[in-house]
Amino acid sequence: MATTEDTVLETVRRSDGPTAQSDDQVVRPSDVPRRRIGAVIAIVLVLIAVVFGIRRWRWGLTHEKTDDAQVDGHVIPVLAKVLYQTNPNVDARIQLYNQVINELIVANRLTVTPADFYNFFKTNPSQLGDGLHPNGVGYQSMSPLWYNSLVGVVFP
Repeated sequence: MATTEDTVLETVRRSDGPTAQSDDQVVRPSDVPRRRIGAVIAIVLVLIAVVFGIRRWRWGLTHEKTDDAQVDGHVIPVLAKVLYQTNPNVDARIQLYNQVINELIVANRLTVTPADFYNFFKTNPSQLGDGLHPNGVGYQSMSPLWYNSLVGVVFP
């Protein structure tokens, strides 16, 4: 049984006029929808790429890449030690933590030596408002300790 496609091809082959086409030039009716589908898919992909590109560009306007911020920003790491507190159950852990801070400073050759708040507040417990947190005078006392730690390195 002959299909519509075969009939169209046969009609084109019998044509004797200037519009006669060879088999290579014949446009089959089944090729037209495939071409349209391919074109539609290509247009959709281009639109998706454009939308993604615009969104990425707009995001890039408000965000900074910071993968190498420490290298390019001349950042100086500063570690802080934990304050003394009057609770004896916690004191051993605070001393251990502060020892780890000292080891990190040595291992990483850090140039900023943190202020020794532990010993300061151990000798001045009246500046701890609740035995854990500094009171107003305690915070004022911390300021020059931090400044003295940072002045030679951060503020040359």
